[in-house]
Amino acid sequence: MGGEVEITEQKKPRFLCLHGFRTSGHILKTQLQKWPEFVVDKLDLVFPDAPFPCTGKSGVDGIFDPPYYEWFQTNQDFKEYTNFDECLDYIQECMIKHGPIDGLLGFSQGAFLSAALPGLQAKGLALTKVPKIKFLIIISGGKLHKKALSEKAFSEAISCPSLHILGEMDFLKPNGTELLESFVNPIVIHHPKGHTIPRLDEKGLESVLSFIEKIQKEVTNQEDKLDLVFPDAPFPCTGISGVDGIFDPPYYVWYQPNKEGVLFISCIAFTSQGFDSNKSTKNKISNYNQRWQVKD
Repeated sequence: MGGEVEITEQKKPRFLCLHGFRTSGHILKTQLQKWPEFVVDKLDLVFPDAPFPCTGKSGVDGIFDPPYYEWFQTNQDFKEYTNFDECLDYIQECMIKHGPIDGLLGFSQGAFLSAALPGLQAKGLALTKVPKIKFLIIISGGKLHKKALSEKAFSEAISCPSLHILGEMDFLKPNGTELLESFVNPIVIHHPKGHTIPRLDEKGLESVLSFIEKIQKEVTNQEDKLDLVFPDAPFPCTGISGVDGIFDPPYYVWYQPNKEGVLFISCIAFTSQGFDSNKSTKNKISNYNQRWQVKD
């Protein structure tokens, strides 16, 4: 009699999907219907609208119904941005609301944003309140045209698994080709069309399925692991510890009830900051002791 085989249910990677310039989340969802349903169903996709209503004529007017939205605004040569920081804050809000988000899928303006965000996040310039972006799907993308932002975003190679889709007739193909140089081992799909989300031919379908299978395994394996952090409480013990003689000191407390709640507020502030492994907990405790005049 053969041994039992344990079957692990694959978790669907969740992607926040950033639509193109002056379109919408609904339009991007419709565009992705060109892909086989069994492919799209392997992903958990969220389609927010960009934060700003369209400020000019949409390129899809007459093809898709309004309303249309844009992530941020640019000048005529696309090198000066307006509302970019507000855009980043909005994306973070979406990631918190719909989280946990594993990756970003972007088309056109949404793809330019998606490609830049892992690098900006790694430098603490964006998405500081959410887990790091693990995966990218970039369709008709490139590097941000604003040089200062682009240099920060791509000063180091982006190492997260990434899938890039480039159209031979797409006016953004040179941008997408240049972008590949900033990624480690990107998976690339070429198609003969222009600035669009293409149907997948046999080779493209194989590449997409291979990419999804890879990231499914990563997400499933990560879900099985706990990342535990054990900080000391912010205040030194002010009395006898119940574990004295069992465990060696020092001992700490989170707050002291006889302080009328003042130190409880300090405790909440301490935990909300999170535990910074780059700074010793004792230094942080010392700072709190000085601030609240706590005596040993």
